[in-house]
Amino acid sequence: MKGGGGGGGGKESATGSFLRFLLLLLLPLTALYFFYTLHLLLASAASSSTASCPPDPTAVSSRVSTNRTAAAVADSKAAPAASAATTLQHVVFGIAASSRFWDKRKEYIKVWWRPRGAMRGYVWLDREVRESNMSTARTGLPAIKISSDTSAFPYTHRRGHRSAIRISRIVSETFRLGLPGVRWFVMGDDDTVFFPDNLLTVLNKFDHRQPYYIGSLSESHLQNLDVVQPLFPNAPARPAAVRRLFSGPVRLDPAGIMQQSICYDGANRWTVSVAWGFAVLVSRGVTSPREMEMPARTFLNWYRRADYTAYAFNTRPLARTPCHKPAVYYLSSARSAEAARGGETTVTRYERWRPANETRPACRWNITDPDAHLDHIVVLKRPDPGIWDRSPRRNCCRVLSSPKVGKEGKKTMTIDVGVCRDGEFSQVV
Repeated sequence: MKGGGGGGGGKESATGSFLRFLLLLLLPLTALYFFYTLHLLLASAASSSTASCPPDPTAVSSRVSTNRTAAAVADSKAAPAASAATTLQHVVFGIAASSRFWDKRKEYIKVWWRPRGAMRGYVWLDREVRESNMSTARTGLPAIKISSDTSAFPYTHRRGHRSAIRISRIVSETFRLGLPGVRWFVMGDDDTVFFPDNLLTVLNKFDHRQPYYIGSLSESHLQNLDVVQPLFPNAPARPAAVRRLFSGPVRLDPAGIMQQSICYDGANRWTVSVAWGFAVLVSRGVTSPREMEMPARTFLNWYRRADYTAYAFNTRPLARTPCHKPAVYYLSSARSAEAARGGETTVTRYERWRPANETRPACRWNITDPDAHLDHIVVLKRPDPGIWDRSPRRNCCRVLSSPKVGKEGKKTMTIDVGVCRDGEFSQVV
């Protein structure tokens, strides 16, 4: 019995210790809660007594006057941006060029540059060229200037080139010219192709009085026009391919150029991706818009690395399986026409392009190969200058007609591209 009594006393002692610990823990928390509640009550009473007192007329007048003055200053500053949109006359281009490649790359500038005072800018070269002393009206190019000497600047990058110093100073040298009425300085290389109207659309979204920098820090992937294949495979030269883009689609609907629309041909079970004014891809099966809008790996890293994870954006393989390999149709013509319901529409035509000695991969899917049954694609699209101001920016497309398998006739697909209707989304019908 003595041993049993000793065990029971030990159990009570442990319980008592736990209760004392719990009590010591709760007492500070209870006190903290009491003082916090008291503080809230006192603060509430003080604010009520202050609100019941009549306000000081001088203080109120001072606050109202100060607020109105600040609002007036803000409105007066915002008025120019609201009343006067940015135009090409507010933009000055600084184009980095090299005399070594000038004869070839000047042709790119001629495609997008608008001469005779429509645009302002300069080409900065490392030395004189034949066009240096010619008028801009004669050359159809911006005025030419020679960059200042940068030999005094130290340069120790083993893999780089000293020309980077000269190029990095182009914006500051253009700024020092002191041109009037400049809101934006735009810098690009001699093989950079600008879409002026689209550039203005972007710049007008920003307050030009703020120190914005818009653009990427450097080139991270292989995008130089002199390195990649021509935009259109059957063009006689790379500048001629860019000229085809500007003479047709850019002239008709600059805001819609290369904007992607995704739809489906339910009868043939095809996925259709339209890069308006450039190309149309048709592939077997149903691929989600989320995957189709991801850039396909049709380019390489600037340093020719095969590691696609080095890009600053997600990419996808051109075809995940041989059956997914798309048939590509490139722009062949573009024109405007009268729409059936009035107004104007654009009609662009795309032709199937087959590389020499191309062989289509074997596929066991019971789905018709678009390469065998589709030779031409016609896209109807109304000009839509406000597409960049809406969300989502992507237009919807609808397959109006397509070739019927097993029937002889025109191997042509007709597609309508336009503003998405209420509740419309890409789906197989």
